[in-house]
Amino acid sequence: TARLTSGATILTAPVTVTLDRRVTFTLKDRQAQFDAAERVSALFSRMTDLVARINAVRQGADARAAGLPAGDSLKPGLADLSAKADTLRKEIVATKEGGAITGEERVREHTDQLYGAIMSYEGSPASYQLTRIGVLTNQLADISGRFDQLVQGDLEARNRDLTERKL
Repeated sequence: TARLTSGATILTAPVTVTLDRRVTFTLKDRQAQFDAAERVSALFSRMTDLVARINAVRQGADARAAGLPAGDSLKPGLADLSAKADTLRKEIVATKEGGAITGEERVREHTDQLYGAIMSYEGSPASYQLTRIGVLTNQLADISGRFDQLVQGDLEARNRDLTERKL
């Protein structure tokens, strides 16, 4: 209901909100576009969380290694852990100096392009776009699985080493 008030005079009228008559897509198409955009948004969230976890391992290993004296037997293991975590991070995000002009594209950049393509048209996304969401989701799940293996293997081993030395 729309309401117009002018002094003591109040006018109300019902308003019906619909799609623009000129559009070529249906409400169902618009819902499909929204659903696809939400799936990509959720993918970004999972990606952000994973990169934060990877960075925590890298930074933790680097900080522990920096606190050890030169030639300490734990340093190579910590450096290896950090390097393995960084390798996984580089599969998710572009890391070359120069930003967008390098042409380097990883899962995050592909996801960003997909989100932009889906959001640039209010109708139903193309089947290849929906397939691409699944492909990128699977790529991220693969990297996440390999990170979990790193956590259960190398990270736990380095943590045991550090705990034994009360570090």
